[in-house]
Amino acid sequence: MNPTNNSKNALTETDIDQLSECLEVLNESYSCVSLEALDGIAAALSVMTRTVILTELIPILLETTDEITDETTAINIFLNALSSTQQAKLADLMTRRVNHTARLLSNSTIADLSDPRAYQPWVIDYQQLMLEDTEFAVEHTDTEFSPLATEWAIGFVSTVEYFTQDWRMTDDLLDDELNPMLAPIYALALPRDEWPEDIREQDVAGDSREAWLAQAIWACYELWEYWRYHAPKPKLLPIVNKKILGRNDACHCGNGKKFKVCHGK
Repeated sequence: MNPTNNSKNALTETDIDQLSECLEVLNESYSCVSLEALDGIAAALSVMTRTVILTELIPILLETTDEITDETTAINIFLNALSSTQQAKLADLMTRRVNHTARLLSNSTIADLSDPRAYQPWVIDYQQLMLEDTEFAVEHTDTEFSPLATEWAIGFVSTVEYFTQDWRMTDDLLDDELNPMLAPIYALALPRDEWPEDIREQDVAGDSREAWLAQAIWACYELWEYWRYHAPKPKLLPIVNKKILGRNDACHCGNGKKFKVCHGK
Protein backbone atom coordinates (compact mmCIF):
# COMPACT_ATOMS: atom_id res chain seq x y z
CA MET A 1 0.00 0.00 0.00
CA ASN A 2 1.98 2.91 -1.27
CA PRO A 3 1.04 6.07 -3.20
CA THR A 4 0.94 5.53 -6.95
CA ASN A 5 -0.41 7.51 -9.88
CA ASN A 6 -2.72 4.65 -10.84
CA SER A 7 -5.27 5.08 -8.05
CA LYS A 8 -6.18 8.74 -7.69
CA ASN A 9 -9.94 8.55 -7.31
CA ALA A 10 -11.55 8.97 -3.93
CA LEU A 11 -13.67 6.16 -2.60
CA THR A 12 -17.37 6.46 -3.43
CA GLU A 13 -20.18 5.97 -0.92
CA THR A 14 -20.61 2.46 -2.32
CA ASP A 15 -16.90 1.76 -1.81
CA ILE A 16 -17.09 2.98 1.78
CA ASP A 17 -20.15 0.80 2.42
CA GLN A 18 -18.23 -2.22 1.08
CA LEU A 19 -15.30 -1.38 3.31
CA SER A 20 -17.63 -1.16 6.30
CA GLU A 21 -19.14 -4.53 5.38
CA CYS A 22 -15.70 -6.15 5.38
CA LEU A 23 -15.04 -4.75 8.86
CA GLU A 24 -18.44 -5.93 10.10
CA VAL A 25 -17.78 -9.47 8.86
CA LEU A 26 -14.34 -9.42 10.47
CA ASN A 27 -15.83 -8.06 13.69
CA GLU A 28 -18.08 -11.12 13.95
CA SER A 29 -14.99 -13.27 14.57
CA TYR A 30 -12.90 -10.88 16.64
CA SER A 31 -13.02 -7.27 17.81
CA CYS A 32 -11.63 -5.19 14.95
CA VAL A 33 -11.14 -1.49 14.37
CA SER A 34 -13.89 0.89 13.30
CA LEU A 35 -14.06 2.56 9.91
CA GLU A 36 -12.80 5.77 11.53
CA ALA A 37 -9.78 3.99 13.06
CA LEU A 38 -9.13 2.29 9.72
CA ASP A 39 -8.90 5.72 8.14
CA GLY A 40 -6.35 6.73 10.79
CA ILE A 41 -4.31 3.68 9.81
CA ALA A 42 -4.59 4.71 6.15
CA ALA A 43 -3.43 8.25 6.98
CA ALA A 44 -0.32 6.95 8.75
CA LEU A 45 0.45 4.58 5.87
CA SER A 46 0.00 7.37 3.34
CA VAL A 47 2.95 9.35 4.71
CA MET A 48 5.24 6.32 4.98
CA THR A 49 7.69 5.69 2.16
CA ARG A 50 7.51 1.93 1.72
CA THR A 51 4.91 -0.53 0.53
CA VAL A 52 2.88 -2.25 3.26
CA ILE A 53 0.87 -5.37 2.44
CA LEU A 54 -2.46 -6.25 4.00
CA THR A 55 -1.17 -9.16 6.09
CA GLU A 56 1.21 -6.77 7.88
CA LEU A 57 -1.79 -4.78 9.10
CA ILE A 58 -3.74 -7.68 10.57
CA PRO A 59 -2.43 -7.27 14.16
CA ILE A 60 -3.52 -3.61 14.03
CA LEU A 61 -6.89 -4.32 12.40
CA LEU A 62 -7.71 -6.93 15.03
CA GLU A 63 -6.64 -4.73 17.94
CA THR A 64 -4.30 -7.45 19.18
CA THR A 65 -3.51 -6.56 22.75
CA ASP A 66 -4.28 -9.27 25.30
CA GLU A 67 -6.14 -12.22 23.83
CA ILE A 68 -4.06 -12.56 20.68
CA THR A 69 -0.44 -12.96 21.65
CA ASP A 70 1.20 -13.62 18.30
CA GLU A 71 0.85 -12.58 14.67
CA THR A 72 0.23 -16.12 13.45
CA THR A 73 -2.96 -16.37 15.53
CA ALA A 74 -4.11 -12.97 14.27
CA ILE A 75 -3.52 -13.96 10.64
CA ASN A 76 -5.41 -17.23 11.10
CA ILE A 77 -8.40 -15.39 12.59
CA PHE A 78 -8.34 -12.92 9.71
CA LEU A 79 -8.07 -15.59 6.99
CA ASN A 80 -10.85 -17.68 8.51
CA ALA A 81 -13.18 -14.69 8.92
CA LEU A 82 -12.94 -13.25 5.41
CA SER A 83 -13.25 -15.06 2.10
CA SER A 84 -10.51 -14.58 -0.47
CA THR A 85 -12.85 -12.23 -2.36
CA GLN A 86 -13.44 -10.13 0.76
CA GLN A 87 -9.72 -10.05 1.53
CA ALA A 88 -9.00 -8.81 -2.00
CA LYS A 89 -11.75 -6.19 -1.72
CA LEU A 90 -10.46 -4.95 1.64
CA ALA A 91 -6.90 -4.72 0.31
CA ASP A 92 -8.02 -2.89 -2.83
CA LEU A 93 -10.22 -0.35 -1.02
CA MET A 94 -7.64 0.24 1.70
CA THR A 95 -4.92 0.77 -0.90
CA ARG A 96 -7.08 3.24 -2.79
CA ARG A 97 -7.75 5.22 0.39
CA VAL A 98 -4.04 5.28 1.23
CA ASN A 99 -3.18 6.44 -2.28
CA HIS A 100 -5.88 9.09 -2.36
CA THR A 101 -4.85 10.41 1.06
CA ALA A 102 -1.23 10.61 -0.07
CA ARG A 103 -2.26 12.49 -3.21
CA LEU A 104 -4.19 15.02 -1.10
CA LEU A 105 -1.33 15.46 1.37
CA SER A 106 1.16 15.97 -1.44
CA ASN A 107 -0.64 19.17 -2.52
CA SER A 108 1.60 21.88 -1.06
CA THR A 109 -0.71 24.67 -2.28
CA ILE A 110 -3.37 24.01 0.39
CA ALA A 111 -3.56 26.98 2.76
CA ASP A 112 -7.01 26.45 4.27
CA LEU A 113 -8.64 23.20 5.41
CA SER A 114 -11.99 24.43 4.07
CA ASP A 115 -10.48 24.09 0.60
CA PRO A 116 -12.36 21.20 -1.11
CA ARG A 117 -8.98 19.83 -2.22
CA ALA A 118 -7.77 19.51 1.37
CA TYR A 119 -7.46 16.20 3.18
CA GLN A 120 -10.35 15.44 5.52
CA PRO A 121 -10.32 12.30 7.69
CA TRP A 122 -13.40 10.14 8.09
CA VAL A 123 -14.48 11.35 11.52
CA ILE A 124 -17.94 11.94 12.97
CA ASP A 125 -18.73 14.40 15.74
CA TYR A 126 -21.25 12.24 17.59
CA GLN A 127 -21.88 14.83 20.29
CA GLN A 128 -22.91 17.35 17.64
CA LEU A 129 -24.91 14.71 15.79
CA MET A 130 -26.84 13.92 18.99
CA LEU A 131 -27.80 17.60 19.24
CA GLU A 132 -28.83 17.93 15.60
CA ASP A 133 -30.56 14.59 14.99
CA THR A 134 -33.33 13.88 17.50
CA GLU A 135 -34.07 10.44 16.10
CA PHE A 136 -30.40 9.45 16.31
CA ALA A 137 -30.20 10.82 19.86
CA VAL A 138 -33.20 8.78 20.99
CA GLU A 139 -31.87 5.63 19.34
CA HIS A 140 -28.47 6.02 21.03
CA THR A 141 -29.50 7.40 24.41
CA ASP A 142 -27.37 4.86 26.30
CA THR A 143 -24.50 4.75 23.80
CA GLU A 144 -21.16 6.16 24.93
CA PHE A 145 -19.34 7.66 21.96
CA SER A 146 -15.67 8.55 21.84
CA PRO A 147 -14.78 12.25 21.62
CA LEU A 148 -14.24 13.74 18.17
CA ALA A 149 -11.47 12.04 16.14
CA THR A 150 -10.31 9.79 18.99
CA GLU A 151 -10.60 6.57 17.01
CA TRP A 152 -8.98 8.10 13.91
CA ALA A 153 -6.05 9.26 16.03
CA ILE A 154 -5.74 5.87 17.75
CA GLY A 155 -5.59 4.19 14.34
CA PHE A 156 -2.82 6.58 13.28
CA VAL A 157 -0.84 6.19 16.51
CA SER A 158 -1.17 2.39 16.56
CA THR A 159 0.32 2.29 13.05
CA VAL A 160 3.24 4.52 14.02
CA GLU A 161 3.97 2.43 17.10
CA TYR A 162 3.58 -0.88 15.27
CA PHE A 163 5.95 0.11 12.46
CA THR A 164 8.53 1.60 14.82
CA GLN A 165 11.46 0.60 12.64
CA ASP A 166 10.00 2.36 9.60
CA TRP A 167 9.32 5.47 11.66
CA ARG A 168 12.79 5.23 13.22
CA MET A 169 11.31 5.88 16.63
CA THR A 170 14.43 4.47 18.30
CA ASP A 171 16.56 7.30 16.92
CA ASP A 172 16.56 10.02 19.60
CA LEU A 173 17.41 12.79 17.16
CA LEU A 174 14.56 11.93 14.83
CA ASP A 175 12.22 11.48 17.78
CA ASP A 176 12.89 15.11 18.64
CA GLU A 177 11.96 16.11 15.11
CA LEU A 178 8.89 13.89 14.86
CA ASN A 179 7.38 14.51 18.28
CA PRO A 180 6.12 18.06 17.57
CA MET A 181 4.42 16.81 14.41
CA LEU A 182 2.89 13.78 16.10
CA ALA A 183 1.84 15.68 19.25
CA PRO A 184 -1.61 16.85 17.97
CA ILE A 185 -2.43 13.30 16.88
CA TYR A 186 -1.41 11.88 20.26
CA ALA A 187 -3.44 14.64 21.93
CA LEU A 188 -6.56 13.35 20.17
CA ALA A 189 -5.74 9.72 20.98
CA LEU A 190 -5.02 10.19 24.70
CA PRO A 191 -7.26 11.41 27.53
CA ARG A 192 -6.20 14.91 28.55
CA ASP A 193 -4.98 13.76 31.96
CA GLU A 194 -2.51 11.42 30.22
CA TRP A 195 -0.95 14.07 28.00
CA PRO A 196 2.85 14.22 28.30
CA GLU A 197 4.54 17.55 28.83
CA ASP A 198 5.44 18.09 25.15
CA ILE A 199 1.74 17.98 24.22
CA ARG A 200 0.77 20.34 27.03
CA GLU A 201 3.31 22.82 25.70
CA GLN A 202 1.67 22.90 22.26
CA ASP A 203 0.01 26.24 21.49
CA VAL A 204 -3.36 25.38 19.93
CA ALA A 205 -5.73 28.32 19.65
CA GLY A 206 -9.10 27.50 21.18
CA ASP A 207 -7.83 24.28 22.77
CA SER A 208 -10.95 22.43 21.55
CA ARG A 209 -11.24 19.00 19.92
CA GLU A 210 -11.92 20.76 16.61
CA ALA A 211 -8.78 22.88 16.98
CA TRP A 212 -6.63 19.85 17.82
CA LEU A 213 -8.08 17.95 14.86
CA ALA A 214 -7.17 20.83 12.55
CA GLN A 215 -3.62 20.73 13.94
CA ALA A 216 -3.53 16.97 13.44
CA ILE A 217 -4.54 17.35 9.79
CA TRP A 218 -1.81 19.93 9.22
CA ALA A 219 0.55 17.52 10.97
CA CYS A 220 -0.29 14.91 8.30
CA TYR A 221 0.83 17.39 5.64
CA GLU A 222 4.05 18.04 7.55
CA LEU A 223 4.71 14.34 8.04
CA TRP A 224 4.15 13.58 4.36
CA GLU A 225 6.74 16.19 3.39
CA TYR A 226 9.09 15.17 6.20
CA TRP A 227 9.27 11.54 5.09
CA ARG A 228 9.87 12.53 1.48
CA TYR A 229 13.21 13.98 2.65
CA HIS A 230 13.93 11.68 5.60
CA ALA A 231 13.07 8.26 4.25
CA PRO A 232 14.62 5.50 6.36
CA LYS A 233 17.86 4.25 4.85
CA PRO A 234 19.50 0.90 5.56
CA LYS A 235 22.21 1.18 8.15
CA LEU A 236 25.65 0.15 6.87
CA LEU A 237 28.18 -1.54 9.07
CA PRO A 238 31.26 0.68 9.47
CA ILE A 239 34.33 -0.52 7.65
CA VAL A 240 37.33 -0.36 9.94
CA ASN A 241 40.80 -0.43 8.42
CA LYS A 242 43.03 -2.47 10.66
CA LYS A 243 46.75 -2.90 10.14
CA ILE A 244 47.69 -6.57 9.91
CA LEU A 245 50.56 -7.20 12.28
CA GLY A 246 53.59 -9.09 11.00
CA ARG A 247 55.14 -11.73 13.23
CA ASN A 248 58.20 -9.56 13.85
CA ASP A 249 56.21 -6.35 14.59
CA ALA A 250 55.80 -5.05 18.14
CA CYS A 251 52.78 -6.67 19.80
CA HIS A 252 49.62 -4.54 20.02
CA CYS A 253 49.41 -5.09 23.80
CA GLY A 254 52.34 -2.69 24.32
CA ASN A 255 54.67 -4.94 26.37
CA GLY A 256 57.59 -4.41 23.95
CA LYS A 257 57.77 -8.02 22.79
CA LYS A 258 57.42 -9.13 19.21
CA PHE A 259 53.97 -10.25 18.13
CA LYS A 260 55.22 -13.79 17.34
CA VAL A 261 56.36 -14.42 20.92
CA CYS A 262 53.42 -12.69 22.60
CA HIS A 263 49.81 -12.69 21.33
CA GLY A 264 50.87 -14.18 18.00
CA LYS A 265 51.81 -17.55 19.48
